[in-house]
Amino acid sequence: MKKIYSAVLVISLMLSCEAFSQSCQANFTYAINGQNVFITNKSTYTGAPYMDLYAIPAVHYSSGTPFDTLTVRYTIKGKYQICLNVHDPDTSICNSTYCDSVDIVNAPVCQAKIGFLYPYFYDNSYGTSKTTKYKWDMGDGFQTTKEDFNHGYAVQGTYNICLTITDTVNGCSSTVCLPYIFLPVQCKVELTPITTRDSTVYFISKTEPWQFHPIKYWEYGDGSFGNLSYHKYNSAGTYNVCLTTSDTTLNCSTQKVCTTVTVKGNENCSPYFRQEHIWPTTVHFNTGFINTKSIKYFWNFGDGSTGEGINIKHQYPAPMMSTMYSYNTCLVVRDTISGCSDSACQVINVGIFPIGIKPVPEIFSQDIANLNIFPLPFTNGLNIQFTLNNNSPLAFTVYNYQGQKVYEEAMGKQLAGEKNITLQTSGLTNGVYLLQIKTNEKQVTKRIIKQ
Repeated sequence: MKKIYSAVLVISLMLSCEAFSQSCQANFTYAINGQNVFITNKSTYTGAPYMDLYAIPAVHYSSGTPFDTLTVRYTIKGKYQICLNVHDPDTSICNSTYCDSVDIVNAPVCQAKIGFLYPYFYDNSYGTSKTTKYKWDMGDGFQTTKEDFNHGYAVQGTYNICLTITDTVNGCSSTVCLPYIFLPVQCKVELTPITTRDSTVYFISKTEPWQFHPIKYWEYGDGSFGNLSYHKYNSAGTYNVCLTTSDTTLNCSTQKVCTTVTVKGNENCSPYFRQEHIWPTTVHFNTGFINTKSIKYFWNFGDGSTGEGINIKHQYPAPMMSTMYSYNTCLVVRDTISGCSDSACQVINVGIFPIGIKPVPEIFSQDIANLNIFPLPFTNGLNIQFTLNNNSPLAFTVYNYQGQKVYEEAMGKQLAGEKNITLQTSGLTNGVYLLQIKTNEKQVTKRIIKQ
């Protein structure tokens, strides 16, 4: 975890005087008392200049207006630089900077601090490094030397949590304890099936609270079982699907929820298809069906070109500059045995991606595997299923094609495993958007459509 032991303090104050350009000279004096540095402004100026004070690094500070005196508090011992800049934004006549260094000796080398978001506990100390060692005592007999970890309590009560950090390289040694009141967590599971036209059913399991990441065991109702949140049925019918969950971290009791799902079976002449932008003007069309010799797929891409195939890729003409072009793309499905035929059309929007949110190659998306986004197009919520390969924070951001952020949801650090996320995107207007999924400074971008 990143430690906050370096920051930049920028305090901008405007002195209320008559506004006109004059020369100026930045200057200050200071006095040190323990961890506090008392700064007195000694600058000379006339007119109405701005003042910026930079204390690098300053973890905590206080300020007054107008700037006569200022106190900066340092948490960790060390040598620091303080700079004062006086300038007039309307002219170059007044622009002066004065810097001086301070040596904080009466402060700890490091300071232990506990961070937590139950059941996740992490080190949030100041002054740590790669050589720092950690020792946790969770107050219930459990101890660990990890920097961060998950831990659940079995019985309601107050636990005294202690963290000790030591570092023989820089002489760091600090201990902190805090009382933690644990109340049993009430875990809930809701199950919603979503069927597709190829007899595959996706199961959306919503869990509460957000820390609840259970082990899942599925019974699909056709005699098969497993841990996947989707299942392909071999025949039409109504099935009773059950999900059993257990979570030893939160000590949630084992739960079993069931629901029924009706499968119509494969519709040979269904013209259903979905689209995925590989690049701004290249689109991959996928029908989601298994290739059958008797079924033919004919495409009209709306730009004067046609194609044939169950799954097909097409590159549209590149639009000028950032203009978005729309093409009415149609699919005709025919079965040469049954004689059935049907067609469907979708509007395909192509254009360049907004600056800063181009699709990321898979090499930069190694945290995420088996990504599935549905339904596309979506009307209300957007469902996202994937496998998170490593413990990582998760964030979902939706941009419109002008590059404006229209939706954001940050979920904090998540445990590795299978994920089922539903974004509450019903408030978005109809149109084309870009969904950006970020994990540990890595990201993947996908095109989505609201209709």
